Amino acid sequence: MRGFELSDISESVTLHPFGWIEANNKTALQSELISLAKLINQTDLVMENHADKYFRLSLNPAMVFFDSCLFSFIVKQNSLASTQTKIPVSIQRAPFDTAIGKVKEKTEDFKLTLESVNNFKSLYEKATVTDNDDAVNIEGAYKKGLHKKSDFLALGLQHLIHRDAGIFKFTIKYKVIALKK
Repeated sequence: MRGFELSDISESVTLHPFGWIEANNKTALQSELISLAKLINQTDLVMENHADKYFRLSLNPAMVFFDSCLFSFIVKQNSLASTQTKIPVSIQRAPFDTAIGKVKEKTEDFKLTLESVNNFKSLYEKATVTDNDDAVNIEGAYKKGLHKKSDFLALGLQHLIHRDAGIFKFTIKYKVIALKK
């Protein structure tokens, strides 16, 4: 339902609209989905199961996030040396395998202020305590802009900056790439 592109779809499943998955009879995936549905339905989540063949996890797609280790924040070295106030950056989600198929890589491009990009780099290189006024301002600026963009949300990344045990952290890889000559 979130619209992620899949490739190498398993022969044991058929994808249907609105997030429904049809598991072919007598496959390991079918028995795993049946067991998972029973386990999940003992929680607040709901996994729909129709005739032990059709399955759907009933939750708001906007609440589906992926591990931050799949993501990279990418900026070109010459952009960091730029005198422009806004520079291009990319956030990339790596491809990953699931029992259903492979979720394809996705990259979204953004224009951010040079100051924000440098602030992100400093948080990536050195985590900062949450009572640091500069770090609080960095988080505030980030949450007013990039954090709310539909392209950012479409990646499945929950956040770039996270507070953990009194520390601000930049949660994904920060890559500076040099242009090839």
